[in-house]
Amino acid sequence: MSRYLGVRSEDGELIAALLLVVCKNRLIYLAPASSHLGKERVAMFVLIDSIIKTYSGETYCLDFEGSRIPGVMRLYKGFGGKDQPYYRVRRGRPDWLVQIMHR
Repeated sequence: MSRYLGVRSEDGELIAALLLVVCKNRLIYLAPASSHLGKERVAMFVLIDSIIKTYSGETYCLDFEGSRIPGVMRLYKGFGGKDQPYYRVRRGRPDWLVQIMHR
């Protein structure tokens, strides 16, 4: 199940939004975006706080999906986020192997 969540200004302008995917016991925080006004008003902080309050009595893990941007990392850590590396498999074909295969 997935839900789009957002914060609107007093004028009804969408100033922050994200996609929240609910999968088994995880709440996966995806595609966050804030307008300039949303950043000024820390709307994403309000949105994350709302998610935490909504699901606080349940056994979900909020997965921020990480970031290498220092300000974003600081935001996530402020909510108790922990650095947990995800490993990826990379398929590589060295040039020398490609040359041998195409002879």
